[in-house]
Amino acid sequence: MKTCSKCVMPETAETLAFDDKGVCSVCRQVEFKQTTIDWTARRAELDGLLDKARGSGDYDCIVPFSGGKDSTFTLWYLVRECGLKPLVVRFDHGFMRPTLIENNTRTFRTLGVDVHTFTPNWQVVRKLMGQVGHEVQLAGLAATAAREFLPASAMTLVLAGVPAALYERAKGLKESTPVSIGIWLAGTLMLVGLPYLLLPS
Repeated sequence: MKTCSKCVMPETAETLAFDDKGVCSVCRQVEFKQTTIDWTARRAELDGLLDKARGSGDYDCIVPFSGGKDSTFTLWYLVRECGLKPLVVRFDHGFMRPTLIENNTRTFRTLGVDVHTFTPNWQVVRKLMGQVGHEVQLAGLAATAAREFLPASAMTLVLAGVPAALYERAKGLKESTPVSIGIWLAGTLMLVGLPYLLLPS
């Protein structure tokens, strides 16, 4: 089994790729972040954007929230470190585990934020998951091929857009709507839990 020459992560890790020196894509991403990005300048750029948004309306920003570590840290950082008043937007597809719901509630109460939860029509969710079920094998093959050519972040964005694209096609939409954008934002979470989302027709 092939492993990374720096961190020994195995090739079985999802989306992992190796360069000609045997170093994995995760190590290269870490290296890029530590040596190429000027984080002081990026923080100044972020502060400038936040200053423009702060106090500009009822809410300073909108934070899409899945309940994972990334969105939880982002919400905490904007509230506690940046002093912003965000509106938290959550997409409830009906498959949230009880522990996740409890953690979300504790986070919202601790940070003192307003939360807007969008719950789609269950029949629409069933149809979407049914279509995904029929197309998941093809998507899996596409993901395997894409892993060789696309960075993990780009591939995630592409695959996360599948449910939103199916929704737009089923509705006959010619452009994205708030609903389809919400589906796209939740796409990664939906893909991670795909085995639990495939419903019988």
